[in-house]
Amino acid sequence: MLIQTTNKKCWCFLTNLVALSSIMMATGCSPEQSINPQLSIAPNPIASKPAADKQTVYPLVLKDACGAEITIPSEPNRVAVDNAELNDFMKVIGASDKIVEVTEDSASSLWGARERIIAKSKPDFFLYPAPSVLVYPGSEMCMNILSFRTLGFPIWVTGHSEIDQIASDMLTVGIILNRREPAEQASDKLGKAIAQVKEARQGLPLKKVYWERGYNRSFSKNNQVTSVGVGKNSLEDDMLSLAGGENILPWIENQNPDSIAVELEQLRKADPDLILYQNYFRSPEYVPPKEREEWQNLRAIRASQLYAYPFDEMRYSELSDNLMTLLKSIHPEAISRITENK
Repeated sequence: MLIQTTNKKCWCFLTNLVALSSIMMATGCSPEQSINPQLSIAPNPIASKPAADKQTVYPLVLKDACGAEITIPSEPNRVAVDNAELNDFMKVIGASDKIVEVTEDSASSLWGARERIIAKSKPDFFLYPAPSVLVYPGSEMCMNILSFRTLGFPIWVTGHSEIDQIASDMLTVGIILNRREPAEQASDKLGKAIAQVKEARQGLPLKKVYWERGYNRSFSKNNQVTSVGVGKNSLEDDMLSLAGGENILPWIENQNPDSIAVELEQLRKADPDLILYQNYFRSPEYVPPKEREEWQNLRAIRASQLYAYPFDEMRYSELSDNLMTLLKSIHPEAISRITENK
């Protein structure tokens, strides 16, 4: 399974390379400058060009993560997005005014309902991000999207489980929507944060981390599932790795990587160095980690290595700050390296 996942990621990288090459040839930008956000820290000669040179030239022809060849005939002005979180993504790249539909209704979890909702809004472009491990040629999710491709408007599918990919997609989607300048700024900002964190944590040891997303006390009474955490192949997992953390949870095939049920014995065996948890919880049954009787022998509890992360969701506009927050919680000594190099 690890081999399949790795091949899929390599394929996605090559696919995006081809896609961005097509776009950049039409707009005068080199693919290298977009695929590698870290390079954006250096002065970008494109940024100094007149605004007119940043206008997208249509039609665009590019491939998405499902391997489908997408043709964008003209500037999209009626964009449908798959979830409410993409409102933030569109705002970051300066294109929120183009949104005509968000499939956030509970019924939209069904593919048929999604299709009806989107078709009714008559978009001229549909942006669909998904967990990267689920989006590759021939995957079940890509097969489900096939019905959408008959609706008569371009659909661009991408994987959003890697922060590097998100930085790249900010610019790519900005170019698709003819909003290159604000998209370039957003991509550069996130790329700079990624590069700073990578440099700051060099030479520091990995710390085993458990990132809790939810907890139900009623399960803990019989030593069954006590907690739900972030698994591998999620955006949180990618950011943990970048900040010097080693996720103790695996990836479970055909399961949402953002929510993995954890048994008490599994948690004891992994014995993390540090535990991340929500700084609030609305359930009256919630018990903070340090007060859970069944957790008292964990290394992180004994060493008081608990960090209440101040964000409930990963917002695109806050990814740079969230990444710095993770670095501070895992390796607080690394933050001064960033401050000194500003």
